[in-house]
This record gives sequence, C-alpha cells and structure tokens, in this order.
Amino acid sequence: MTKFVVGCDPDSSKHGVAIFENGNLIELHSLNTPKLSMLLKNLKQFGDVVVSIEDNDSVSAVYEGRFKNTDSQAVKAKKSQHVGMVKQAQREVERWCEELGITVIKQKPSSAWKDTNDKQFKLVTGWQGRSNEDQRSAAFIGFLGLNKPVSFKAKSNVRLVNQVMR
Repeated sequence: MTKFVVGCDPDSSKHGVAIFENGNLIELHSLNTPKLSMLLKNLKQFGDVVVSIEDNDSVSAVYEGRFKNTDSQAVKAKKSQHVGMVKQAQREVERWCEELGITVIKQKPSSAWKDTNDKQFKLVTGWQGRSNEDQRSAAFIGFLGLNKPVSFKAKSNVRLVNQVMR
C-alpha cells in the first residue's frame, strides 16, 4: 500500500506543505487549514498517511532572543502574538488529523533548508521545481518523518510522538 508522509510547517495564514509518497517528494504547497484538511482526507483514500509537523509549542512566544534591542514593547507584543497564532494553527492541524485518524509526529523547529540558497534542498530531495521558505521547511520536517519508525496504522485518536532532532 502507498505510504504518504506529509510535512507541515504551520502558519497562521498558509501552511508550508510537502508530500512524500513512498519516500519520494512529489508535491510542495502553501495551503490554509481547510484546504490542508481536504488534502489529507483525499490522500487517505489512496494509502496510509502520517503528518510530520513542526512543533511550535516547544518555542516560547516571549523568548528574549527573538527580540532586537531596538524593538519597542509594541513590536515585541506583535512578534509574540504572531508566535501564538502559529501555535494555534498547529493545534488546528493536529485536531484535523485526530478527526481523520491520522498519526502526527512532532518535530523540533529547525531553520534547515529555509535559506534562500536551496542547493542543499534540491540535492537531498531531487526537487527541481520552485519552492519557498515555508515549503522547504515542510519538506525538511517531512524528511525527518520519513526516517522515524512509525506504525502507519491510523487509529481513531491521533498519536503524538515527540521527536528530538539529533
């Protein structure tokens, strides 16, 4: 049976999404939550699905290193608010996965493959099409999900597996 690993870099407006089919990167998207949920539902018709998602809950919204010395209180509040919105978006994706019976693997946030120089990304994945930072991040998160031993048997409740990058 076909096995899909969907990498997801959650965002408050559109998530970076990468789809791996039997270990091969086949699609990159920027999707809002309703469209992502439809995609996941459709993929389930063709095989087993696991979502590997960036775990933004492991990041503090008020971490001092996030701010510049010149940031005003208003700027700091806005940055913290955005992080909170991203955390909520992650929870919404996880809830959709639970509703659909899809296993979720949480991955520690990383800046790997996000930079504008996408040579490493193309070398590892073989992807030759266009991509943006969030899509490359989703591909990295999905790539990590490929290498974790996870049962592809979907259960009625989501199984959250916290993964720590080495």
